[in-house]
Amino acid sequence: MTSVGRGVFAARDFLAGEHVLTFHGARVEGEEGRELSDTVQIGADSYVDPIPPVKFVNHHCEPNTGLRNAVELHALRAIPEGEEIRFDYSTCMGESFWTMECRCGSPECRGVIRDFALLPESLKLKYSRLGIVQKFLLEPVLLATGE
Repeated sequence: MTSVGRGVFAARDFLAGEHVLTFHGARVEGEEGRELSDTVQIGADSYVDPIPPVKFVNHHCEPNTGLRNAVELHALRAIPEGEEIRFDYSTCMGESFWTMECRCGSPECRGVIRDFALLPESLKLKYSRLGIVQKFLLEPVLLATGE
C-alpha cells in the first residue's frame, strides 16, 4: 500500500531506459473506454483496461517511468528494487473532460492531473523529447514547436 492506495513496486533494480512493465488488458473503444476509471488511453478513442497488477500503477508529477509503444513503461532513470513504479497520467490523456486531484507529494506537484494539452509548454516539450507521450497526442505539440 502507498499513501494513495495500492501501488506497483520494482521487484529488482532497473537501469534507465529499461523496459519495466507492459499494460495488458482488454482494448475498449469510445464511450465504453471513457466510462471506465483506470484505463490507459492509447488512441484518440481507444483505451486499454489494464488487469492487475499493472492496473495499480500510480501517477507522479516527477515520474520514474514513461510510456513507450503505447502500453510499455520504461525507466526514465535508475529505479532501485522496492521503489514504487509511477508515470505521469497526463502523457496518455487527450479527453478534455477528466481530471483528478494529485496527491503524489512531489515538490513539482501540479495539484490536478489533466490532459496532456493542458500541461505547461516546457513540460510537454520535455516529455515529447523523452519519447513518453502517446503518439496521438504529439501532433499538436510538434506543429506548435515547429519540430
